Amino acid sequence: MDFKEFESKTIEYFKEKYEDKYQIMVRDVLKNNGEVLRGITMIKDDINASPTIYLNDMYRALLAGNDFDYIMHEIDFILEKSSLKDAIDISFLSNYDTVKTMVLPKLINKEMNEDYLKDVPHFEFLDLAVSFYVIVENETFGAGSIAISNSNLEEWNITKDEMLEEALKNYDRLLGCTVEKIESVLLKMLKERGVGRDEDFPYLTEEDGLFNALPMYVVSNRKRTLGAASLLDKKKLKMISKEFSSSLYILPSSIHELIFIPSNVVDDIDYLKSMVNEVNKTEVSKSEFLSNSVYYYDAEKSALSVA
Repeated sequence: MDFKEFESKTIEYFKEKYEDKYQIMVRDVLKNNGEVLRGITMIKDDINASPTIYLNDMYRALLAGNDFDYIMHEIDFILEKSSLKDAIDISFLSNYDTVKTMVLPKLINKEMNEDYLKDVPHFEFLDLAVSFYVIVENETFGAGSIAISNSNLEEWNITKDEMLEEALKNYDRLLGCTVEKIESVLLKMLKERGVGRDEDFPYLTEEDGLFNALPMYVVSNRKRTLGAASLLDKKKLKMISKEFSSSLYILPSSIHELIFIPSNVVDDIDYLKSMVNEVNKTEVSKSEFLSNSVYYYDAEKSALSVA
């Protein structure tokens, strides 16, 4: 079954089962880095937020060997769990005094988001861009986000410099910058997936383990979401470099986290660059990609640059 056939069959299933409850809309959805996903959005007239089911994910499940009926059953479960009973109150967006305590910075690839950046207030930062968003909490779907647009800025009658100042304060207060040894992060991931115990991974727990020669530290935030924005925290960069008594090489793992390496243990910068490129090619999805660059924090000058 090719993708078009899968899409037609899925839409037919949706219409047969849900047309009396929802208005069904099929559309292309633009995600980060220009990734376009095919989505089915289920709209209720009196609800201002609607679940979108991405056919790309479901089609990959089909190609992986899952039965079509099983995939439709999964969709039913997602809809039942995520459909809102009441409209979300977003009236706070009209009041900047409220928004300014919630707005946060997001670090994204500048070149791959040219079209998106035309419609939102942003700053260029090295070869990246800083845009802004607000977290929205809901009992049904948990945490979501709303991007801040140019029209929001005009309505609030503020400058993007004012917004950046508030966003950086909020990032520190609401999310914070976290630093963990990469071994600890990998162990947590394995435990969350129910894979083994600490003693089953001596190369992650022993003092002379896998990352002893090239110590790596994962930098993100407490929610581990859009944590690459920690790169904007000048105080934290200075603190980390002081802790290591070294300047830093910074690898953009994804939009969610960065990897810091003390520069005094690095002999070959080209090796770091090739590692970033290889990991981005094989492990990072297009929508979570940040950059193929390696960054350098000069501790003596307190300056950040592309290495």
